[in-house]
Amino acid sequence: MKIKQSDLGKTKILENFLSKDSFVFEVLGNIDELICWFGFFKNIIKDKKLKKVFLEIQKELFIVQAKVSSIFLLKQRSKNLPSLNQVIEDLDYLIEKLNKKVENPKSFILPGKNKNSSILHVLRAKTRDLERDVVKLFKKRKKNEKLEIIGYLNRLSKFLFYLALREDKNKYLKVNYKLDKLTYE
Repeated sequence: MKIKQSDLGKTKILENFLSKDSFVFEVLGNIDELICWFGFFKNIIKDKKLKKVFLEIQKELFIVQAKVSSIFLLKQRSKNLPSLNQVIEDLDYLIEKLNKKVENPKSFILPGKNKNSSILHVLRAKTRDLERDVVKLFKKRKKNEKLEIIGYLNRLSKFLFYLALREDKNKYLKVNYKLDKLTYE
């Protein structure tokens, strides 16, 4: 068996070598991780509609990953990839529908009322984390893709928040801060 030499911490993209500690690889890895979390939780939950939603989100995150790769690694626009603008509009519509069905909390809430809402809150938090990373990555870019990708992640996290509230059936634990005291209702 032949053992190949290590790549010495570099990845070849077209004709260029990039260091594996480049921030773009961290962002791509975080997108990959989020795709995996959706897949993992898709196999834990029983709600068939939610399973379908998670599958669609996984597909959308692959588009996000491809767009980031195209822009930062291939140094080209992602014009051949599907747009996320319609998905963002669809998420806005779903958020509005959910907003009418659930009580919008007026304070912080303590996640974890039940299994499904706990899963949704974990996914929401991971999505927000990814959104912050993408904002950092695109900080010096003036491309329209930046707005599309950041907009998608922002709407996705809000959608997951409202789905979690729906799963809680408006019976979540509210957290109130009063000077040095923390109370729960």
